Amino acid sequence: MLCVGIIYFELKRYIPKGKIIFAALFVLLTLFLLWEVQQVHRSPIREITEKFRGLMSGIIIILGVYSVILLPFLYNNKKFIDLVI
Repeated sequence: MLCVGIIYFELKRYIPKGKIIFAALFVLLTLFLLWEVQQVHRSPIREITEKFRGLMSGIIIILGVYSVILLPFLYNNKKFIDLVI
């Protein structure tokens, strides 16, 4: 997640519409990863493969939501910066 924060900071700093580009980039990346994880063949046992896909999809969705919504919110929140950082 540190890498995602650095990418957000650099895009916002050097590109005028960096926030929008960051959001679009990570929404597309999240969708691409969700699509790719559905093609994974983890085990010859079908149930294990389906459970793996479900768990991995959940992790990708959580990280995607964090990247697109929560990270920009916390970066721009003055109260968070004053109290935590």
